[in-house]
Amino acid sequence: MSGRGPESADRRPTGDLTALADLVEGFGGALGPKAVLRRDTSVLVELPHEVQAAAHRVVQEALTNVVRRHAAADAAEVAVGLAYEDGTLQVTVRDNGRGGTQLPLAVRGGGFGLVGLAERVSALGGEPRTGPRPDGGWEVVALLPAAGPGVNAYA
Repeated sequence: MSGRGPESADRRPTGDLTALADLVEGFGGALGPKAVLRRDTSVLVELPHEVQAAAHRVVQEALTNVVRRHAAADAAEVAVGLAYEDGTLQVTVRDNGRGGTQLPLAVRGGGFGLVGLAERVSALGGEPRTGPRPDGGWEVVALLPAAGPGVNAYA
């Protein structure tokens, strides 16, 4: 036994907002675009675990889908944003690709990642949005209610 109490960091649930920095920092590598995390000071430290887990999964899936599957291979940066307003956590993942160079089909892959992402967000009473940006690039936006129907604020 380590003698640590239940509040220790090693007992923190995986997939929460504090893990996003490592997730974003570890993205891209030598071949991929740079990813940056912009966490607004409005984002509460203690949000319900379901909301934090959903936000983490949105970012994880969006980093995979936005750049590697749906976006242009010419994206140089992916911006991950977190903001909180009126009881809603807004998670945004945007790339700056111009759409001129598509990744090969073998790299893009297939699957149902964005469908699953939309289902996860909707199950919490949230609103998912994905698609091309008017000024170029691709974005995934998830609006996640931090309390209310479908969210257990005491988890």
